[in-house]
Amino acid sequence: MAAPSHYPVTCPGCRVSYQVPVSMAGLPVTCEACGEDFTLDSPLPRSPASPVVVEMAASPPQGLPQPGTAKRLLKNSLLLLMGAGIVVTASTLLKAPPVAHVTPAVAKPAPPASTAAFIPPSKVVPAPPEVAEQPKDRIIPGDPAPPLQPVVSEATPPSVTMPALPASALTGPATTPVPPPRLPSAPLPSPNPVLHPEPTSPAVSLVIPRSDPAISRKDSRKTLEQFLTASTMEERLAYSQHPEKTRKEMALYSETHPPAPFAVQEITFLTEGEVPDSSRKFHLYNVLLKDREAPIPMAVEETRDGYRVDWSAFVESYSHRLRAFFSAPSESPGRFRVMLRRAHYFGPAVPGQDSVRLAYTVEPPMRDETFYVWVDKESLVYQEKLATGERSGWDAESYVIVELLWQGDDRQGRWVGLQSITSDSWRAD
Repeated sequence: MAAPSHYPVTCPGCRVSYQVPVSMAGLPVTCEACGEDFTLDSPLPRSPASPVVVEMAASPPQGLPQPGTAKRLLKNSLLLLMGAGIVVTASTLLKAPPVAHVTPAVAKPAPPASTAAFIPPSKVVPAPPEVAEQPKDRIIPGDPAPPLQPVVSEATPPSVTMPALPASALTGPATTPVPPPRLPSAPLPSPNPVLHPEPTSPAVSLVIPRSDPAISRKDSRKTLEQFLTASTMEERLAYSQHPEKTRKEMALYSETHPPAPFAVQEITFLTEGEVPDSSRKFHLYNVLLKDREAPIPMAVEETRDGYRVDWSAFVESYSHRLRAFFSAPSESPGRFRVMLRRAHYFGPAVPGQDSVRLAYTVEPPMRDETFYVWVDKESLVYQEKLATGERSGWDAESYVIVELLWQGDDRQGRWVGLQSITSDSWRAD
């Protein structure tokens, strides 16, 4: 009797029976029904009474089913389809990706003994079932977060050609503000109001006069325009600060410059603030005239008579007095509104340079020119105004009124010295 070529095995998971070749004994396989991996047991030993007969049987033609194979395949296919249907239904209800099904496949034979390297046995990779696969995007994605919109800042009008001046140019260094006095709060209403109160005198309301910034700026600009377009000295004097003190200076200037309207090209608002030691306002504008390359900063200050223009500051910038002072040595001192800053000097050597006196630069209000001045270290102006405090740094800019004087002689050379700082801002009392 010939030894059997197949022997029965049972899946330990789902208890499905299979007929497998004897040569696969001891190999790992995968169940077609439940997908569980297990190792095939060895076939039962045959009875010793059974004679061993070796028969050479011809192999069946390739592609033809073995006896009993059709029935077994039909049964396995039905079980596979039922299991796949259950898994697909559960995956759809739970809105989760479908469970990966393992299709049973015939276990691979062991590698030949001639293989040099040892390859450990791996799981048998089953072929995919012939069922409709579920789409991978079964999970409904959440709504994406809306993108952040960039913050669009309000458009700021660009400065004309001169950097914006701080309010300290007319008010001087910042001081600690004094809080305004508190007004007594109104009494709380009585919890039991009287139905017929006794007649009392009418209450006097405390009215604090405060002008609308837009209206006050409109008034100051109108005053500035009337000042610039005036055709006579008296008309321009009516819109100037300190008319009695300004009259003499304006008359002297009119001798060489007859009064006439100025050709205004553009007026730009710069800043505003409070006049020192008062509750009045001042507005600072940049005025670009048609015959000038750089704009002139002009202050319009609120007075008891309305807004008025600083004539002295305007005519100093308009006439380029600082440039005229540096163009030729003179014996008389000059008084100018400048931006003062500590600086390095690389020009011709000045007597006592760095050891006795230090270099500074001065610029007119238009900031279109730069000149060097020298300050003696032992001078009072240096010790009190420049050696310490905010003005002692290299980057400190001081908007001040200074008094300058030519120094030296033809033998040792000439330079301009800083004699004093007469005002800590461009505002002259």
